[in-house]
Amino acid sequence: MKLIWVEIWNYRNLDGIEVALHPDMNFIVGENNLGKSNFLAMLNTISASRYFRERDFKNPDNSIEINLQLQLDDEEIGLFDDYFSPHDEQINIINITLKQDSPEEIFKFLHKETEEEISHKTLRKLNFINYSSFRNPQNELNFDRGTGGGKFLKYLVERYLKENSTDGKNQFIDENDFTDLLKYLNKSIGKIETINNFSIAAHLDNEVEKVLSKLIVLKGNGDHYINDMGYGVQFLNIIPLVIIDNIYNIIEKSRRSGENVLEQDRNEHYLPVIIGIDEPEIHLHPFMQRSLIKYLSEITKGEDQNFNSILKDLFDVDRVKGQLIFVTHSPFSIQNNYKHIVRFFQDESGELSVKSGSQITFKPDIEKHLNKNMEIIKEAFYAKSVLVVEGETEEGAFPIFAQKLGYDFDKLGVSIVRAGSVNSVPPLMNLFNKFGVNAVGIIDKDDGNMERKAFQNVENLFETNFVDFEEELSHSFQPEDYASFLVENIPEKKGFLIGTAKKLNIQFNPANPNLHEEFKAIKEQDKIRLKSELQSGIHSQLSNIKSIIVGKELGKHTTVIPQIYIETIRCLVGGSDD
Repeated sequence: MKLIWVEIWNYRNLDGIEVALHPDMNFIVGENNLGKSNFLAMLNTISASRYFRERDFKNPDNSIEINLQLQLDDEEIGLFDDYFSPHDEQINIINITLKQDSPEEIFKFLHKETEEEISHKTLRKLNFINYSSFRNPQNELNFDRGTGGGKFLKYLVERYLKENSTDGKNQFIDENDFTDLLKYLNKSIGKIETINNFSIAAHLDNEVEKVLSKLIVLKGNGDHYINDMGYGVQFLNIIPLVIIDNIYNIIEKSRRSGENVLEQDRNEHYLPVIIGIDEPEIHLHPFMQRSLIKYLSEITKGEDQNFNSILKDLFDVDRVKGQLIFVTHSPFSIQNNYKHIVRFFQDESGELSVKSGSQITFKPDIEKHLNKNMEIIKEAFYAKSVLVVEGETEEGAFPIFAQKLGYDFDKLGVSIVRAGSVNSVPPLMNLFNKFGVNAVGIIDKDDGNMERKAFQNVENLFETNFVDFEEELSHSFQPEDYASFLVENIPEKKGFLIGTAKKLNIQFNPANPNLHEEFKAIKEQDKIRLKSELQSGIHSQLSNIKSIIVGKELGKHTTVIPQIYIETIRCLVGGSDD
């Protein structure tokens, strides 16, 4: 069972929005305080409760109404009788409306097309597992507390004792070993009048599982207690424990109620689940983030055999089959498929809006190419605006240009994406625009690209006035700018500047390490002549040393920014709040 579409009215700040979900994996992204975590909280309430609280109502005078579209596997079709969508060619699509008129009532589920009421028990089969990042791992990564993921660890001890112990305490604890200790303790505390008056004494606990749960601890390499290890290790290990604990709760609850929550496929019994995880990246470095996402994906696909063996041994379940919904602020967690991205953002009017990759389509060849670029463009999905450039030198220079114009890209939420080729610029701009990110592009004039169909009528796409970035800089570079750039970056090339100046009877001291300072004594007319003579050589020189670092250095030493880049930046920041 997969949740593929949700429409929400009057729930907290989620009012009048639609969220389309990918059936396998989703990454809900966007700026802070937009309601991404509210979305998971809403799903958890629908699955685990019978009503929304007063604080959940954006307007308490109006009802909360939520439309859900579920996609069932073939073996799950019987779960909802014949409540299938008459408007969808797929017979496994079901549309359900949840409605709660006031905070004092419970919500009810209705089949959207017929308005027939559906029982709460039926919707419990959503099996939504919610993981919140607000938790203390030290309260859970132990065998005795019985909270969060620790409930599963405690359950393991209890299960073992139940299956293997005939006389639990005597099997694990020899009471004779404690005789002298108990005598010693009681001799001392028995002298305390308040204790002695009520015949209180030290005894060996008869509940052996309590004793054992306190004796057993989790340790890592080097005999380190897990609670003394880094928070990254602790949070990483809580997540699978919480998932297993929730699976245990789902199965135990179904056994008590007599409801069957398992489905059968090829003689295997699986549990359909939807897992929502808020900020899985907390305390994890990038590699660990990616590893965790892949691990959870393998679990929900039934591909991790070790996890499957746990389910089989403990619950007689062969595997889980599920859908993942992550709320994340980390581009490192996002997988390389834009269809898995769900972006929350504020539109131009300040209203919350949502764009889902599962609803965005391109031609197959373009889609394949865009996903190949995902590794380097993920950060831009968190931005308000994105500048798409061709190469790495532009990528390094533009933030410096912006600073000199009084704009801070980080504060404005502006990202720069390097397309790698001119042909990739329009598709990337199109992708970002479809996700609600204001996209601006700048391309080189070298190949007459603007005359080609793919580049025509592309809004906010700029073209250089000269052949490329390097020639654009060579025309704007002042001779003293070029000299300071040479001195700091490629001093071995000073000869070109000195030789060109000498031809114009302009003398420089080759031994002077601060060559650029000599321009103070040069007449303005001579600077103009020198700039003209240097232009083609600078263009050629810069074309041979392209890199992000060179771009940053060029930005640093440029005092006259090319006009086309000024226009591009102003268009870009116009889509951001100052």
